[in-house]
Amino acid sequence: LMVSRLLRVFVRSILGLVIVQQIGCIPETDFEDGVVTEDVLYISGEKVRLTGRIIGANGSIDDHGFYIAEDADFISPIVISLGPKTDGLGRFIGEYGQLEISTEYYYRSYANIEGLEIVGQIKEFSSLKPSLDSFYPLEGLEGTSLTLLGSNFTEDTRVFIGLTEVPVAEIINESEIQVVVPPITTAAEVTIAVAVQDTSMVYTQKFSYYFGRWELETTFFDNRQIYEPMFAYENSQFVFGMGKDEDNNLNTTVWGLDLNTLAWSDLNFPGTFGQRAPFTSNGFWGSGLEFKSFNGTTLSPYFWRYTGGTFEQKAFLDFRVYKSVGMHLNGDLYVFGGELSNGFANTTIHRYQEGSDTWTVVGEAPMELSNEYPYFAYNNAGYFVLGNGEIWQFDPDNGWAIVGSYPGSISSGGVAILLAGKAYIGLFENSNQVWEWDIDNNSWVRKVQFTGNIRDVNIGFFAHDNKVYVFRSKFSGGQYEIDPRMELWSLDPQAIN
Repeated sequence: LMVSRLLRVFVRSILGLVIVQQIGCIPETDFEDGVVTEDVLYISGEKVRLTGRIIGANGSIDDHGFYIAEDADFISPIVISLGPKTDGLGRFIGEYGQLEISTEYYYRSYANIEGLEIVGQIKEFSSLKPSLDSFYPLEGLEGTSLTLLGSNFTEDTRVFIGLTEVPVAEIINESEIQVVVPPITTAAEVTIAVAVQDTSMVYTQKFSYYFGRWELETTFFDNRQIYEPMFAYENSQFVFGMGKDEDNNLNTTVWGLDLNTLAWSDLNFPGTFGQRAPFTSNGFWGSGLEFKSFNGTTLSPYFWRYTGGTFEQKAFLDFRVYKSVGMHLNGDLYVFGGELSNGFANTTIHRYQEGSDTWTVVGEAPMELSNEYPYFAYNNAGYFVLGNGEIWQFDPDNGWAIVGSYPGSISSGGVAILLAGKAYIGLFENSNQVWEWDIDNNSWVRKVQFTGNIRDVNIGFFAHDNKVYVFRSKFSGGQYEIDPRMELWSLDPQAIN
């Protein structure tokens, strides 16, 4: 029994020595080599940036990086190989940019040390879902550069404006898309949709085109140029005349244009004196500049009316004004602003009552007014666009009030034309902009830009057959053109294309 017990102790001792020898033969790398999976530094819809760390390596680091997979078993994983790690132990960063949006992923770090692969612990992340924020500008023309804002846009993002897919020019920081607005098709307001992989999104705000259609209706029958005339519209006839020519000579001719046939005619005006920049409204015109020299100005006393093909001379005026505004309110002719013969501004408001053929002073305007800035009448009130953009209303019963603000840039020479409860205001000097003002709702919509020569001068305007019309003379007498002709342009404000 004693021998048996001694034999067992001996065997155990021998086995212990063998085990100790075997442990001593295990390579040091099994204890000292190690890689740790760390954090997600950045995550978006398609891109992830991961960190890992090698904490021990007994040998060269031939490769290192990350595995990414949609399953924890890492079957057919995505491999982010960073190659050899020449700087030894420490942190490393890997990036992958072709993730599926809104997807759960597993990841782990790895390192290949002297042919032996070691891996870190398994962690998880979720790629992000794309979203839309806003875009700008909210309105514009074909060719407008459009910026779409949101988050987690991928490289294969597609953009649709209305029914048209548009090329993506650039995606910045996965949150900003640059595209160009395509031509207008069948609607003035269109949705903007963004497709990110299999996710489609639509902005709540629609993009608004500047719509409408400009057309050159006709030109004058010869190449003379007239400036600062009287003008009127009556029964599909446009009438204009007086004013001055390109050589600053006063004009005493009045012409008519039949808007149905676009035929011009001389209306055989019986007067012999010209009137430059007279007030004009509904076939009435009066005063204006008669003579100008270095010694001063002479303003005209003449007052005329054209209606039904007939000219009627009225009694001489007892006031004289130049570049003043005429408009009819409550059936009476009102004259505002302009300049006096001494060059000072006129602020007196005159009213002419046709029934009694009398003029009356009815008040003073609180500001300087001129026909070089837009004006129009609506619902028996007068509206004036000032050089600072303010729109003032004059109500014969209630006086003056600021009722709006012009949204575009302003210089002299603009027009305002009333059509179906909306005023079309613009075409200021060197400008192609026209804005539609819904007066009752005080809302503005920019129309398609004017396609004619923006340097030309507006000399008459009216509404006819659901369009607004502007008659224009050539800049500087047309000296820069071979055969300059005054032009009649129309804007169909509701045309889409």
